[in-house]
Amino acid sequence: MTPEEYEAALAQVGLKPGGETSRFFGVTDRTERRWRSAGPSPEAALVLRIMCEFKISAAEVLERLDPPPAAPESEEDAG
Repeated sequence: MTPEEYEAALAQVGLKPGGETSRFFGVTDRTERRWRSAGPSPEAALVLRIMCEFKISAAEVLERLDPPPAAPESEEDAG
């Protein structure tokens, strides 16, 4: 994936270059800056390609990884 394809893929999945993308991929800001100039790692490129192909936003991924806490069971449900 070229740097230009990387930037386009980020926009398509709803990520902004910089800290937001670094946190999403679990890399340092320096690594993410390098990706912008030389292209991302093969693993990051694969994730972005899959997300783009299946129209999965970064927000959807994060929701699935960190779902909201379940509502506490009421006493009626438990009994």
